[in-house]
Amino acid sequence: MVKGRYIEGSENIDAVLNIRDKVFGEECGISAANTPLCEDAMAVHGIAYNDEDEIVAAGSLYFDGISFTIDKIAVLPEYRHQYYGDFVLKILIDKAAQANPDKIAGRCFKESAGFMESVGYVITEEGPDGIAEMILPSEKFKNGCCSCKGC
Repeated sequence: MVKGRYIEGSENIDAVLNIRDKVFGEECGISAANTPLCEDAMAVHGIAYNDEDEIVAAGSLYFDGISFTIDKIAVLPEYRHQYYGDFVLKILIDKAAQANPDKIAGRCFKESAGFMESVGYVITEEGPDGIAEMILPSEKFKNGCCSCKGC
């Protein structure tokens, strides 16, 4: 069973940064992967644990005062395709949906876009930096779930 929780702002941010560093830093070569962003202090982070209570996935929900964006979902390689990333994405969607927004933005690498599309995200822009900008329309989460048919 997948377990998880929310981390508010910079409380225990080291757990989130560790996952980011392992996935984005070591695997993708992004040098600042373990550096907290200013926005992280105001974000809600979702984390998932394996059966040994080790954190194996993390993601972040940012709010800029106008809109919500889910970004930086990272799953350790040995735990991919086991629903940990899916769990993190869904708890972050649920957290954003509690504020009743019209949409929830998302960002991910283009090659990972199918993961977010599986819950209803639609690509709105593909940047030259390899990042896909996405939107989850309100009809995909207003009924209390993300309408992915995976419940």
